[in-house]
Amino acid sequence: MTLDESKFIQQLELIYLELIEDIQPIIELPRKTSIHTWTEEQRFYCQKLIRYSCNLLLKVHLLDKNQTPITLDLDQIEGFEVNQYLDWQIDCIEFDHISALIWVAVYFQAETKVVSDSLNLPEKVAAKKIPAKKIIIALFSASILLIIFFLTYDNDLISKGSFALACLCLLYICGQLMAFHHSKKPEDDPRTSLLVSAYFARQIAIFATQKLDLDNSDES
Repeated sequence: MTLDESKFIQQLELIYLELIEDIQPIIELPRKTSIHTWTEEQRFYCQKLIRYSCNLLLKVHLLDKNQTPITLDLDQIEGFEVNQYLDWQIDCIEFDHISALIWVAVYFQAETKVVSDSLNLPEKVAAKKIPAKKIIIALFSASILLIIFFLTYDNDLISKGSFALACLCLLYICGQLMAFHHSKKPEDDPRTSLLVSAYFARQIAIFATQKLDLDNSDES
């Protein structure tokens, strides 16, 4: 892990700790047990956790009294009143990897770009290297002589051939110079940026799971 990666992970952890402050104190919640059997502290914490679940990048999976999964819209999440649903249960509480990836990719572009740039190194392709300076000068000089020969020689076929050869030499020189120029400026690969964002989202997931006693889940 590089120094830049370590600093960014620490930055993300500090930001997440600030978000957790909204639901303190953290209390362990029972799974697959009706809410009416919980303590008042557990119910109040559950209410806060669900209301802040979007900010905390969480997915709280609920079941009704018939063990049917419940889907809440954003308004229902933000206005959740736990005492209205005492016969419900919590199936599991998971970290939302996709939301975390989007969060990192959108709000921390500068930080992820630093890491992405360190991975987007120019390929060491010999064909893209500029030839020796003396070869370039020799080809350029030969091209000039061939053009002069074209302008002064009487034989039409030979003069045209000389001019064509001179043009090819000049085109070759231009091609080598352009290849060298592009080899010094590697383009950013969006796939690399996405992978970097996913990596840091995973680091947040590990941190959040430990702090909030979340259920482990596969990334999706």
